[in-house]
Amino acid sequence: MLPSSAGRLPLNAGGSRLAQLAAGSGSHLDCSVFNHGKEISSKRLTVTSASTNAEAKLTTSKRYVLCHYWFMVSNPVIDRAVPNLPSRNFDRTEAFYGGFGFQRVFRDEGWMILARGGLQLEFFPAPDLDPLVSSFMCCLRVIDVDELHEAIRRFGVPDVPTGMPRLRPVRMQGWGLRAGFLVDPDGTQLTLIEQRA
Repeated sequence: MLPSSAGRLPLNAGGSRLAQLAAGSGSHLDCSVFNHGKEISSKRLTVTSASTNAEAKLTTSKRYVLCHYWFMVSNPVIDRAVPNLPSRNFDRTEAFYGGFGFQRVFRDEGWMILARGGLQLEFFPAPDLDPLVSSFMCCLRVIDVDELHEAIRRFGVPDVPTGMPRLRPVRMQGWGLRAGFLVDPDGTQLTLIEQRA
């Protein structure tokens, strides 16, 4: 059964168009495209299988807008916060994170969302970012931190103390939890933390 919820995704960098998608009573997805607060197109999508994503094309003036809503069938919908991280190049960022299991949920020229199970990372374009001075960071709290660390290592991210990208071992930290560290090609540090049950 689909979760009864509503979500909003930006469809361009300026945020002037928003797709609002509301899961209905289990069999339909209502999609609406707004332009400066005014609804300009809508469509009801019938969901025929327990897919983890659904797509609907909505016709606007002289263009098609892809309304893409990703919903987790097996997980309840809850309020949450997700990190917004810089990317100098979306193609390179997607290829890097895709190497250890992150998949594209949404992408246009101004925003990209990648997910791996219950983890979600959102990226904005930052072509002029200097990764050597970047202070962006976030935490990934997972039940099996060793599995995630091993997936990153198998992808070929080196275990070295300097350089980008780089991976550091999972160890018991002074603050009481096991954690490793990943620095991505844009200088963002991701702390990989074992989430205790």
